[in-house]
Amino acid sequence: MSASNELRELHEEREKRLRARNDLLTYASTIEIPGAPIREGDDDAEEFVPIKEAFGAHHLLWLSCLQKVENGEIHRLMGLMPPGAGKSVYSSVVFPTHFMGRWPRSSVIVASYGADLPRKFGRRARSIVKQPVYQRIFGASLDAESSAADEWGLSNGSDWMAAGILTGIT
Repeated sequence: MSASNELRELHEEREKRLRARNDLLTYASTIEIPGAPIREGDDDAEEFVPIKEAFGAHHLLWLSCLQKVENGEIHRLMGLMPPGAGKSVYSSVVFPTHFMGRWPRSSVIVASYGADLPRKFGRRARSIVKQPVYQRIFGASLDAESSAADEWGLSNGSDWMAAGILTGIT
């Protein structure tokens, strides 16, 4: 009886991983989303406190819109929400890592007014792709040869770049 329960749990976990490959909301509920650095004030943090709160209605709406961008149904999208609503976490950390895993050999540029903010997002996004669950979902891992906070890649050929206003992007 316990073997059949274990087999059922393994099957359910596999099905969730398969859904997470193509569905941003399932993906976001499967990974540990990095929040604040474990050590307060650590701008070069590599370890983060996971965000444990349930998704609010605005998070579900935003993730649905980002999914439509990823699927090619929306070509331009603006997110106008108050500070602290989760725009940055979902748009600049969760969404790019899903996109990079789902679409091998893709390139993502996260840009802002200065280079510090996208570099912080890069550290958080990089912490997601280091998670074993990410590797089980996409079969990709952090490329050891390009793993700086502002420019890193995945074993599937996808690349991440953080850019500020004066950064050369070409």
